Amino acid sequence: GLAFLKKFLGKERGGFGWDLSAKPPGDWEEQSPGVFVRSNKVRVCITHAISEEVLKLEIERGSTVSMLKKLIVSEVKRGPASLIELATADGVDLTDNHRLASLTESLVLVGIALGPPRDVDVYFIHANSGARVRAIALDTSTIAEIKEILLETLRLDKDQGGRVRLGRRANNLENFEDFEPSELLGAREQLLVLGVELTTSLSLAEATELQKELAEAYGAKWFQEKMDQLLRDLPPPEGLANPLFKDRFDSLVKKARQPVLSKHGFDGPNGFYHMLSAFSQVGAHPEVACLAAEIDKQLRVTVGCMLPQVVTVELEIGRRSALGGAPRRPDLPERIVVLAKSTIGEVRQQIAKKLGEELDNVQLLAGFLDGGAPLDDSEALSARRRLGVVAEESPAQREERERQEKLREEQEKQARLREEQRREEEQRRREEQRLLLEQQRQQQEEQRLARLRQQEETRKRLEEERNEQRWQQQNQPGSDESAGAADDKQQPEPSRDSDHATQQPTTQQPSTQQTPAQQPAIQQPATQQSATQQPAQQPTVQQQTTQQQRPEQKSQQPSLTQHRPARPSRPVSPPRVRFGALERLDACSRGHALEEQQVSTPPWTCNSCKQSS
Repeated sequence: GLAFLKKFLGKERGGFGWDLSAKPPGDWEEQSPGVFVRSNKVRVCITHAISEEVLKLEIERGSTVSMLKKLIVSEVKRGPASLIELATADGVDLTDNHRLASLTESLVLVGIALGPPRDVDVYFIHANSGARVRAIALDTSTIAEIKEILLETLRLDKDQGGRVRLGRRANNLENFEDFEPSELLGAREQLLVLGVELTTSLSLAEATELQKELAEAYGAKWFQEKMDQLLRDLPPPEGLANPLFKDRFDSLVKKARQPVLSKHGFDGPNGFYHMLSAFSQVGAHPEVACLAAEIDKQLRVTVGCMLPQVVTVELEIGRRSALGGAPRRPDLPERIVVLAKSTIGEVRQQIAKKLGEELDNVQLLAGFLDGGAPLDDSEALSARRRLGVVAEESPAQREERERQEKLREEQEKQARLREEQRREEEQRRREEQRLLLEQQRQQQEEQRLARLRQQEETRKRLEEERNEQRWQQQNQPGSDESAGAADDKQQPEPSRDSDHATQQPTTQQPSTQQTPAQQPAIQQPATQQSATQQPAQQPTVQQQTTQQQRPEQKSQQPSLTQHRPARPSRPVSPPRVRFGALERLDACSRGHALEEQQVSTPPWTCNSCKQSS
């Protein structure tokens, strides 16, 4: 049994003399006093890739790399575990789900330090105002220890410290989440604070360090190239008055200074203004002023690290009698943009530079409304926005001005001549158009009168023919039946000249009985009715003469039918009655005229031939 084996192998009398309570050689671990079992641990040797710091740990066999990272964070009190990267000695990266199965492992680490605790800068930033306070703490501290450092820095007692909260941003109502007191500082450099008012202030060392880093950032090659491009596009000081210059300059400067401000705890939308307020105690120090001038030198257009204010000044030259009546130089602008805090000497120097003249040849006077008195160079520009300038012209400039004036006069003269020629040409063209239009109107009027004369002649000729036919029919001997048949055969066809007139729609005739002489030969168009109405109602002198001469001519003809009885007269062309779009003759088939009462009610019976129609 077991007791026999212990006695046989132990140091008791007669045994082998082994110490059964000692740890046996090999991979063994003590399970209980004097009881050892085979070890299930993995010995891990971790070396920092940069500092070559070494950390030795033991972990259960089969553990993952993710569990090993958590063990490293708890051992060195630095983190978080997401910053740690592990690899084998051969440089093969290990994933978080890789398992450790060997008895010993040699790994390489980057991401956190493995050495003893070190001092780091911690910035406490107010969550609402953005004010910040800087303190020094160990990188292995917990949040509870960091809070104690803050209370000591702000000199607060325990009652006031009970209201202090440390945390981070969160998506809740307060937009703030508290840290657990046991949570490690890890790699955090900034912590949000609530429950206490913070006042930002920088020491001389902090201020100079911040200024040196800003000057280095503004002196970068890319920044200076961008500034060169900006100054070429919008040269100062005129460019400073352009809103586009300020927008481009602010965007460029923010991009350069943001990493520096974040490093010193001045991040956020109001970080720049908190940084300026932090210089309140050390701003007057000579070293700070010297570094501020170095920053202005890198920025080129700033004064005290800020863009200066510019104003526009109008210039008066030779336009007022109080200014000496000097001729106005064409190369001088009407207004100039200068710094608001400039002196008269600086303004005069800028004007002389624009004119390309020596400083002594340019003199500044007060405006006309201010009396036009000379101004001293030491005076400030102040609220003056109108200045008089007296700058004599050189002989070359005078000759050039006179030449330009002559050239301008010659150009104006040529322009006037061209304008007169253009007006004459325009007037001639209009006159030609007027004459052409007048000629066209005359031709149209002649054509219209010719058409009217032709229509009148046609009407007269047709009227004469109809009258002639009436007279012949009335005086032709014979019976009524033969006369009617002869009349039907001898019905004259309308001439070609009257085709157009007879095709026009006729107007409705009144129902009263008219004599054949008073009835019109053809219906005239609507447009010509007014012109032909008077001749149709009243016979012309020629027609009256013809009607008077007819009996005489008849009496002179040989009397061949005197023994025959006289035939009753009848109308040759009975009146027409229009019914809508159709026409109906108010006469019988043989041409005998019907009376008005006979036409009113059908059927109609002719009184001459007793025929119904």
